[in-house]
Amino acid sequence: MEIVSKKPIRGIAQVAELSPKAVYDKIDFIYTQCRGFAGEREARAHRIKRKYVRLCIDRQDYLINWQSRKKRKNIQFTSICTVEGKTGYVLGHHLNYDPERNQVEVDDAARINGDFDSKS
Repeated sequence: MEIVSKKPIRGIAQVAELSPKAVYDKIDFIYTQCRGFAGEREARAHRIKRKYVRLCIDRQDYLINWQSRKKRKNIQFTSICTVEGKTGYVLGHHLNYDPERNQVEVDDAARINGDFDSKS
């Protein structure tokens, strides 16, 4: 519970009476166990014989708070998720986020094309 409640490692170590290294070692162990569980589940999923596959697709829009104090506007991300209906297995969850984008270049292109709001 300490890990998922966003408590700092130092606080977790203090409550659990462990060294910070021991806390990190336990996190690494949990991570390894989770990967093993997911790997086994995925290996089995590909071998299941089915007469049909029912795919459920959903799109969601996420409004994220402004990125800085100077630019106080919300940013919308859209994601599409595809799930196999019977097992609940998530086949893909794709977010329209591009880490290679440069905000200054995007703003300049918007300004050149007349898409930039003067209030931004």
